[in-house]
Amino acid sequence: MKNPFLKNAKTLRIYLLVWAIIAAAHTGILYVYEHLSFFLSLADSLTYNILYAGLALNFWYAVRYLNIEKQKPLLVLVAHIIAAKVFLVLWLLTGNYLMYLIDTGDTAYRDFTVSSFLGRSICGLLYYSIIILVYYLFIYYSSYHEKLIREANLRTLVKETELSLLRSQLNPHFIFNSLNSISSLTLSDPRKAQDMVVTLSSYLRYALEHNHNKLISFSEELENSLLYLQIEKVRFGAKLIFEKEIDVGCENTFVPNMLLQPLLENAIKHGIYESREPVLIAMKCTKENNFLRINISNNFEKGDSMKKGKGIGLRNVRERLQLLYGQKDLLNTIIQGSVFEVELYIPQSR
Repeated sequence: MKNPFLKNAKTLRIYLLVWAIIAAAHTGILYVYEHLSFFLSLADSLTYNILYAGLALNFWYAVRYLNIEKQKPLLVLVAHIIAAKVFLVLWLLTGNYLMYLIDTGDTAYRDFTVSSFLGRSICGLLYYSIIILVYYLFIYYSSYHEKLIREANLRTLVKETELSLLRSQLNPHFIFNSLNSISSLTLSDPRKAQDMVVTLSSYLRYALEHNHNKLISFSEELENSLLYLQIEKVRFGAKLIFEKEIDVGCENTFVPNMLLQPLLENAIKHGIYESREPVLIAMKCTKENNFLRINISNNFEKGDSMKKGKGIGLRNVRERLQLLYGQKDLLNTIIQGSVFEVELYIPQSR
Protein backbone atom coordinates (compact mmCIF):
# COMPACT_ATOMS: atom_id res chain seq x y z
CA MET A 1 0.00 0.00 0.00
CA LYS A 2 1.42 3.36 -1.07
CA ASN A 3 1.89 6.33 1.24
CA PRO A 4 -1.51 8.14 1.16
CA PHE A 5 0.14 11.57 0.86
CA LEU A 6 2.05 10.36 -2.22
CA LYS A 7 -0.85 8.36 -3.63
CA ASN A 8 -1.67 10.95 -6.28
CA ALA A 9 -1.05 14.60 -7.19
CA LYS A 10 -4.17 15.79 -5.37
CA THR A 11 -3.24 14.35 -1.96
CA LEU A 12 0.34 15.60 -2.37
CA ARG A 13 -0.91 19.12 -3.08
CA ILE A 14 -3.15 19.01 0.00
CA TYR A 15 -0.23 17.79 2.12
CA LEU A 16 2.06 20.57 0.88
CA LEU A 17 -0.71 23.18 1.30
CA VAL A 18 -1.22 22.21 4.96
CA TRP A 19 2.49 22.58 5.66
CA ALA A 20 2.58 25.89 3.80
CA ILE A 21 -0.19 27.20 6.07
CA ILE A 22 1.67 25.94 9.16
CA ALA A 23 4.91 27.56 7.96
CA ALA A 24 3.15 30.88 7.32
CA ALA A 25 1.56 30.83 10.79
CA HIS A 26 4.90 29.87 12.31
CA THR A 27 6.62 32.79 10.60
CA GLY A 28 3.97 35.25 11.75
CA ILE A 29 4.14 34.08 15.37
CA LEU A 30 7.93 34.42 15.53
CA TYR A 31 7.90 37.84 13.88
CA VAL A 32 5.00 39.33 15.84
CA TYR A 33 5.23 37.72 19.27
CA GLU A 34 8.90 36.74 19.56
CA HIS A 35 10.07 39.96 17.87
CA LEU A 36 12.61 38.20 15.65
CA SER A 37 13.67 39.67 12.36
CA PHE A 38 11.54 38.68 9.39
CA PHE A 39 14.52 36.87 7.83
CA LEU A 40 15.17 34.72 10.91
CA SER A 41 11.45 34.12 11.42
CA LEU A 42 11.07 32.92 7.83
CA ALA A 43 14.32 30.90 7.92
CA ASP A 44 13.37 29.17 11.19
CA SER A 45 9.88 28.36 9.95
CA LEU A 46 10.98 26.99 6.58
CA THR A 47 13.87 25.02 8.04
CA TYR A 48 11.96 23.20 10.74
CA ASN A 49 8.68 22.74 8.84
CA ILE A 50 10.16 21.61 5.52
CA LEU A 51 12.42 19.22 7.44
CA TYR A 52 9.46 17.89 9.42
CA ALA A 53 7.27 17.53 6.31
CA GLY A 54 9.95 15.46 4.59
CA LEU A 55 10.68 13.24 7.59
CA ALA A 56 6.97 12.74 8.32
CA LEU A 57 6.54 10.85 5.05
CA ASN A 58 8.66 8.09 6.59
CA PHE A 59 6.18 7.67 9.47
CA TRP A 60 4.13 5.63 7.02
CA TYR A 61 6.57 2.72 7.19
CA ALA A 62 6.35 2.61 10.98
CA VAL A 63 2.55 2.60 10.81
CA ARG A 64 2.53 -0.18 8.21
CA TYR A 65 4.84 -2.27 10.40
CA LEU A 66 3.02 -1.53 13.67
CA ASN A 67 -0.36 -2.96 12.71
CA ILE A 68 -2.88 -2.48 15.53
CA GLU A 69 -5.03 -5.40 14.31
CA LYS A 70 -2.14 -7.86 14.26
CA GLN A 71 -0.07 -6.71 17.25
CA LYS A 72 -0.81 -5.88 20.86
CA PRO A 73 -1.97 -2.26 21.33
CA LEU A 74 0.41 -1.73 24.26
CA LEU A 75 3.36 -2.88 22.13
CA VAL A 76 2.30 -0.52 19.33
CA LEU A 77 2.00 2.39 21.78
CA VAL A 78 5.43 1.78 23.31
CA ALA A 79 7.01 1.45 19.88
CA HIS A 80 5.49 4.75 18.74
CA ILE A 81 6.69 6.52 21.90
CA ILE A 82 10.22 5.33 21.21
CA ALA A 83 9.96 6.24 17.52
CA ALA A 84 8.64 9.71 18.39
CA LYS A 85 11.56 10.38 20.75
CA VAL A 86 14.11 9.23 18.17
CA PHE A 87 12.46 11.37 15.53
CA LEU A 88 12.35 14.46 17.76
CA VAL A 89 16.06 14.18 18.53
CA LEU A 90 16.87 13.81 14.83
CA TRP A 91 14.55 16.67 13.85
CA LEU A 92 15.79 19.13 16.50
CA LEU A 93 19.50 18.38 16.02
CA THR A 94 19.25 18.66 12.24
CA GLY A 95 17.17 21.84 12.47
CA ASN A 96 19.55 23.44 14.94
CA TYR A 97 22.53 22.58 12.76
CA LEU A 98 20.93 24.06 9.64
CA MET A 99 19.97 27.23 11.50
CA TYR A 100 23.52 27.45 12.87
CA LEU A 101 24.82 27.51 9.29
CA ILE A 102 22.64 30.52 8.42
CA ASP A 103 22.81 32.22 11.83
CA THR A 104 23.49 35.96 11.51
CA GLY A 105 24.79 36.21 15.06
CA ASP A 106 21.51 37.51 16.45
CA THR A 107 21.67 36.96 20.22
CA ALA A 108 17.89 37.24 20.49
CA TYR A 109 17.46 34.25 18.21
CA ARG A 110 20.03 32.23 20.16
CA ASP A 111 18.14 32.95 23.39
CA PHE A 112 14.90 32.01 21.62
CA THR A 113 16.40 28.71 20.47
CA VAL A 114 17.12 27.72 24.07
CA SER A 115 13.84 28.95 25.54
CA SER A 116 11.72 27.41 22.78
CA PHE A 117 13.18 23.90 23.09
CA LEU A 118 10.35 22.56 25.23
CA GLY A 119 7.60 24.22 23.20
CA ARG A 120 9.12 23.04 19.92
CA SER A 121 9.34 19.48 21.31
CA ILE A 122 5.67 19.56 22.32
CA CYS A 123 4.68 20.81 18.85
CA GLY A 124 6.76 18.05 17.30
CA LEU A 125 4.97 15.40 19.40
CA LEU A 126 1.60 16.91 18.51
CA TYR A 127 2.42 16.84 14.81
CA TYR A 128 3.65 13.24 15.15
CA SER A 129 0.42 12.15 16.85
CA ILE A 130 -1.78 13.84 14.26
CA ILE A 131 0.11 12.40 11.28
CA ILE A 132 0.17 8.90 12.78
CA LEU A 133 -3.58 9.13 13.42
CA VAL A 134 -4.18 10.21 9.82
CA TYR A 135 -2.16 7.23 8.58
CA TYR A 136 -4.10 4.77 10.74
CA LEU A 137 -7.41 6.29 9.66
CA PHE A 138 -6.34 5.87 6.05
CA ILE A 139 -5.48 2.20 6.60
CA TYR A 140 -8.79 1.62 8.38
CA TYR A 141 -10.73 3.37 5.62
CA SER A 142 -8.90 1.43 2.89
CA SER A 143 -9.54 -1.91 4.63
CA TYR A 144 -13.19 -1.01 5.22
CA HIS A 145 -13.57 0.13 1.60
CA GLU A 146 -12.03 -3.09 0.29
CA LYS A 147 -14.34 -5.11 2.54
CA LEU A 148 -17.37 -3.25 1.18
CA ILE A 149 -16.23 -3.86 -2.39
CA ARG A 150 -15.64 -7.56 -1.69
CA GLU A 151 -19.08 -7.91 -0.08
CA ALA A 152 -20.69 -6.02 -2.96
CA ASN A 153 -18.95 -8.30 -5.45
CA LEU A 154 -20.14 -11.31 -3.51
CA ARG A 155 -23.74 -10.09 -3.56
CA THR A 156 -23.43 -9.32 -7.25
CA LEU A 157 -22.01 -12.77 -7.94
CA VAL A 158 -24.88 -14.36 -6.01
CA LYS A 159 -27.41 -12.57 -8.21
CA GLU A 160 -25.58 -13.01 -11.49
CA THR A 161 -24.80 -16.69 -10.96
CA GLU A 162 -28.04 -17.73 -9.31
CA LEU A 163 -29.32 -19.44 -12.45
CA SER A 164 -25.90 -20.91 -13.18
CA LEU A 165 -25.68 -22.30 -9.66
CA LEU A 166 -29.15 -23.79 -9.90
CA ARG A 167 -28.19 -25.26 -13.25
CA SER A 168 -24.97 -26.73 -11.89
CA GLN A 169 -26.33 -27.73 -8.50
CA LEU A 170 -29.85 -28.71 -9.52
CA ASN A 171 -29.02 -29.70 -13.06
CA PRO A 172 -32.24 -30.29 -15.04
CA HIS A 173 -30.67 -33.37 -16.60
CA PHE A 174 -29.93 -34.69 -13.12
CA ILE A 175 -33.54 -34.13 -12.05
CA PHE A 176 -34.99 -35.60 -15.23
CA ASN A 177 -32.74 -38.64 -15.04
CA SER A 178 -33.64 -39.11 -11.39
CA LEU A 179 -37.35 -38.96 -12.21
CA ASN A 180 -36.87 -41.43 -15.05
CA SER A 181 -35.06 -43.78 -12.69
CA ILE A 182 -37.91 -43.45 -10.19
CA SER A 183 -40.40 -44.15 -12.96
CA SER A 184 -38.59 -47.35 -13.91
CA LEU A 185 -38.28 -48.45 -10.30
CA THR A 186 -42.00 -48.06 -9.65
CA LEU A 187 -42.51 -51.20 -11.77
CA SER A 188 -39.42 -53.23 -10.88
CA ASP A 189 -38.82 -52.21 -7.28
CA PRO A 190 -41.55 -49.96 -5.78
CA ARG A 191 -39.87 -49.94 -2.36
CA LYS A 192 -36.64 -48.64 -3.86
CA ALA A 193 -38.56 -46.05 -5.89
CA GLN A 194 -40.16 -44.78 -2.70
CA ASP A 195 -36.80 -44.51 -0.96
CA MET A 196 -35.38 -42.60 -3.92
CA VAL A 197 -38.28 -40.13 -3.88
CA VAL A 198 -37.62 -39.44 -0.20
CA THR A 199 -33.90 -39.01 -0.85
CA LEU A 200 -34.45 -36.70 -3.81
CA SER A 201 -36.94 -34.65 -1.79
CA SER A 202 -34.48 -34.24 1.09
CA TYR A 203 -31.71 -33.21 -1.27
CA LEU A 204 -33.85 -30.64 -3.12
CA ARG A 205 -35.15 -29.19 0.14
CA TYR A 206 -31.62 -28.69 1.44
CA ALA A 207 -30.40 -27.19 -1.84
CA LEU A 208 -33.26 -24.71 -2.17
CA GLU A 209 -33.62 -23.59 1.45
CA HIS A 210 -30.00 -22.78 2.25
CA ASN A 211 -28.32 -19.54 1.32
CA HIS A 212 -25.40 -20.66 -0.84
CA ASN A 213 -22.79 -18.34 0.72
CA LYS A 214 -23.55 -19.44 4.29
CA LEU A 215 -20.93 -21.35 6.26
CA ILE A 216 -22.11 -24.68 7.64
CA SER A 217 -20.39 -27.57 9.37
CA PHE A 218 -18.51 -29.98 7.16
CA SER A 219 -20.53 -32.88 8.58
CA GLU A 220 -23.78 -31.28 7.35
CA GLU A 221 -22.31 -30.53 3.93
CA LEU A 222 -21.01 -34.10 3.68
CA GLU A 223 -24.41 -35.50 4.65
CA ASN A 224 -26.10 -33.61 1.82
CA SER A 225 -23.38 -34.67 -0.63
CA LEU A 226 -24.00 -38.29 0.29
CA LEU A 227 -27.70 -37.78 -0.55
CA TYR A 228 -26.66 -36.59 -3.99
CA LEU A 229 -24.36 -39.59 -4.46
CA GLN A 230 -27.09 -41.92 -3.22
CA ILE A 231 -29.39 -40.68 -5.99
CA GLU A 232 -26.68 -41.02 -8.63
CA LYS A 233 -25.85 -44.50 -7.33
CA VAL A 234 -29.34 -45.66 -8.30
CA ARG A 235 -28.72 -44.46 -11.85
CA PHE A 236 -25.21 -45.79 -12.37
CA GLY A 237 -25.22 -48.79 -10.04
CA ALA A 238 -21.89 -50.60 -9.86
CA LYS A 239 -20.22 -48.07 -12.20
CA LEU A 240 -20.15 -45.55 -9.35
CA ILE A 241 -17.82 -46.37 -6.47
CA PHE A 242 -17.41 -43.83 -3.70
CA GLU A 243 -14.88 -43.93 -0.89
CA LYS A 244 -14.23 -41.35 1.79
CA GLU A 245 -11.47 -40.87 4.33
CA ILE A 246 -12.34 -38.22 6.92
CA ASP A 247 -9.84 -37.44 9.67
CA VAL A 248 -11.02 -36.93 13.23
CA GLY A 249 -12.03 -33.32 13.87
CA CYS A 250 -12.94 -32.47 10.29
CA GLU A 251 -16.66 -32.81 11.04
CA ASN A 252 -16.54 -29.72 13.28
CA THR A 253 -14.94 -27.44 10.70
CA PHE A 254 -16.90 -25.01 8.53
CA VAL A 255 -17.30 -24.77 4.76
CA PRO A 256 -19.54 -22.80 2.37
CA ASN A 257 -22.66 -24.89 1.80
CA MET A 258 -23.32 -26.56 -1.55
CA LEU A 259 -19.55 -26.51 -2.12
CA LEU A 260 -18.94 -30.21 -2.64
CA GLN A 261 -21.89 -31.07 -4.90
CA PRO A 262 -20.58 -29.24 -8.01
CA LEU A 263 -17.22 -31.00 -7.58
CA LEU A 264 -18.84 -34.42 -7.21
CA GLU A 265 -21.06 -33.68 -10.20
CA ASN A 266 -17.96 -32.71 -12.17
CA ALA A 267 -16.33 -36.04 -11.25
CA ILE A 268 -19.41 -37.98 -12.35
CA LYS A 269 -19.84 -36.02 -15.57
CA HIS A 270 -16.24 -36.34 -16.73
CA GLY A 271 -15.60 -39.74 -15.17
CA ILE A 272 -18.62 -42.02 -15.25
CA TYR A 273 -20.38 -40.49 -18.26
CA GLU A 274 -17.36 -41.11 -20.46
CA SER A 275 -16.25 -44.44 -19.00
CA ARG A 276 -17.21 -48.01 -19.78
CA GLU A 277 -15.58 -49.26 -16.58
CA PRO A 278 -16.37 -48.58 -12.91
CA VAL A 279 -15.14 -45.20 -11.70
CA LEU A 280 -13.82 -44.58 -8.20
CA ILE A 281 -14.64 -41.20 -6.70
CA ALA A 282 -12.52 -40.72 -3.59
CA MET A 283 -12.82 -37.97 -1.01
CA LYS A 284 -10.14 -37.28 1.57
CA CYS A 285 -10.40 -34.66 4.29
CA THR A 286 -7.62 -33.55 6.64
CA LYS A 287 -6.85 -30.55 8.86
CA GLU A 288 -3.66 -28.60 8.18
CA ASN A 289 -2.96 -25.73 10.57
CA ASN A 290 -5.82 -23.26 10.06
CA PHE A 291 -7.09 -24.93 6.89
CA LEU A 292 -9.43 -27.77 6.07
CA ARG A 293 -7.97 -29.66 3.12
CA ILE A 294 -10.40 -31.58 0.90
CA ASN A 295 -9.26 -33.75 -2.01
CA ILE A 296 -11.79 -35.20 -4.48
CA SER A 297 -10.42 -37.47 -7.21
CA ASN A 298 -11.83 -39.69 -9.95
CA ASN A 299 -10.30 -41.94 -12.58
CA PHE A 300 -11.23 -41.54 -16.23
CA GLU A 301 -10.60 -43.16 -19.60
CA LYS A 302 -8.11 -41.03 -21.46
CA GLY A 303 -9.44 -41.77 -24.92
CA ASP A 304 -13.00 -40.61 -24.35
CA SER A 305 -12.65 -38.09 -21.55
CA MET A 306 -10.61 -35.66 -23.57
CA LYS A 307 -13.90 -33.87 -24.19
CA LYS A 308 -13.71 -30.76 -22.10
CA GLY A 309 -16.66 -28.91 -20.65
CA LYS A 310 -16.90 -25.20 -19.99
CA GLY A 311 -15.57 -25.59 -16.47
CA ILE A 312 -18.50 -23.65 -15.00
CA GLY A 313 -18.63 -25.75 -11.83
CA LEU A 314 -14.95 -25.40 -10.96
CA ARG A 315 -14.91 -21.73 -11.92
CA ASN A 316 -17.92 -20.93 -9.72
CA VAL A 317 -16.37 -22.74 -6.75
CA ARG A 318 -13.05 -20.93 -7.25
CA GLU A 319 -14.75 -17.50 -7.46
CA ARG A 320 -16.88 -18.19 -4.39
CA LEU A 321 -13.81 -19.10 -2.35
CA GLN A 322 -11.91 -16.06 -3.56
CA LEU A 323 -14.72 -13.67 -2.64
CA LEU A 324 -15.48 -15.33 0.69
CA TYR A 325 -11.88 -15.59 1.90
CA GLY A 326 -10.00 -13.08 -0.25
CA GLN A 327 -7.49 -15.67 -1.54
CA LYS A 328 -6.94 -16.88 -5.10
CA ASP A 329 -5.10 -20.14 -4.42
CA LEU A 330 -7.72 -22.15 -2.49
CA LEU A 331 -8.64 -24.49 -5.37
CA ASN A 332 -6.14 -26.47 -7.42
CA THR A 333 -6.61 -29.19 -10.05
CA ILE A 334 -4.14 -32.01 -10.60
CA ILE A 335 -4.01 -34.64 -13.36
CA GLN A 336 -1.80 -37.68 -12.74
CA GLY A 337 -2.07 -40.36 -15.38
CA SER A 338 -5.75 -41.27 -15.60
CA VAL A 339 -6.73 -39.63 -12.32
CA PHE A 340 -8.20 -36.14 -12.06
CA GLU A 341 -8.06 -34.49 -8.62
CA VAL A 342 -9.47 -31.30 -7.14
CA GLU A 343 -7.72 -29.94 -4.06
CA LEU A 344 -9.49 -27.44 -1.77
CA TYR A 345 -8.12 -25.41 1.13
CA ILE A 346 -10.83 -23.89 3.33
CA PRO A 347 -9.60 -21.32 5.92
CA GLN A 348 -10.94 -21.93 9.42
CA SER A 349 -10.33 -18.51 11.00
CA ARG A 350 -13.84 -17.24 11.70
